[in-house]
Amino acid sequence: MARKQFGKTWWTRRWLEILEQFGWANRLQRGRSYARAGRVLDVDISPGHVRAQVQGRRVRPYTVEISLAVLDDGQWERVMDAMTARAVFMAKLLAGEMPKNIEEAFEAAGVHLFPSSDEEIDMTCSCPDWAVPCKHIAAVFYVLGEMFDYDPFLIFFLRGRAKDEVIEALRERYTSEDLSAEKREESRGMTLEESIANFWGQPDALRDLTPRADAPPLPDMMLRRLGDFPDRAVAQDVRETLSLAYARVSQEALARFQNGATSPTPPDDE
Repeated sequence: MARKQFGKTWWTRRWLEILEQFGWANRLQRGRSYARAGRVLDVDISPGHVRAQVQGRRVRPYTVEISLAVLDDGQWERVMDAMTARAVFMAKLLAGEMPKNIEEAFEAAGVHLFPSSDEEIDMTCSCPDWAVPCKHIAAVFYVLGEMFDYDPFLIFFLRGRAKDEVIEALRERYTSEDLSAEKREESRGMTLEESIANFWGQPDALRDLTPRADAPPLPDMMLRRLGDFPDRAVAQDVRETLSLAYARVSQEALARFQNGATSPTPPDDE
C-alpha cells in the first residue's frame, strides 16, 4: 500500500518547510505518522482558528486548537492593491490558482501570508503531553497541508478572507473605472457624425504609440474559470483538447502580431 504523500503543491511544501524552520522537525515527523494513519478525525477551519479531533491511544479523541492572527481590513486592502499591480497574480488568482510568488504581495503590504515565527501560532491539545507542538498538533499541521493542496484559498481564509471575497475584490479592481467628470468629458471625443470623414484615419494620440503583445500567463484561463465538466468520464480529455487549442490560438495570434498583421483593413469604397 502506497504511503500518503504530503506537500504535492509548492504552497503546501512551503507551509511545512516554515514549520520545520521553527525547530519542530522531530515533532512534525511523529505527527506525520499519525496523519498518515488517519488519526485526524475532523478538522474545522475558520478565520484565524483551526479546531480538530485526533485519535490517540485513549478511547476519547484529543481536541487540538491552533490559532493564527487574521489580517485586518486595512492590511487586506493593501494586499489586494499589491495583487492588482501584478498581472500574473490577477490572472492566476482569477483562474483559481495560487501564484508561486504570492508572498511578495503580502510582503509589499507589510504583512506575511505564512507565519514568520512560532510566536505567531497559538496551539493547545487536550492530551497530557507537555511538548508543544505534540504529535497530535503536528498531525493536524500535516492534514492542514493536505487540505491546502486541494484548496489553496484556505490559506487566505485562515488569514481572514474567504475565496469568494478575494476573487470579488480583485474583479472589482480589475473592472473599476475611476474617471472624474472632467476626464470623462475629455475622453468622450467626437461623435460618429463629427468624425465620419476620417473614421479610418489614425488619431493624433496614437501616432507615437508603440503596440506590444505578450502571451497570456494562462492561455486557458477562461476554460479554468468554467470549473469542472458535468461528465467526469470525459472531462480530462475535453479539458486537455481545449487547453491545447487555446494555447495554439494564443501562439498564432502572437505570431501574427509580431509579423505586423495587426491593423484592421479598411473596406473598399463602394
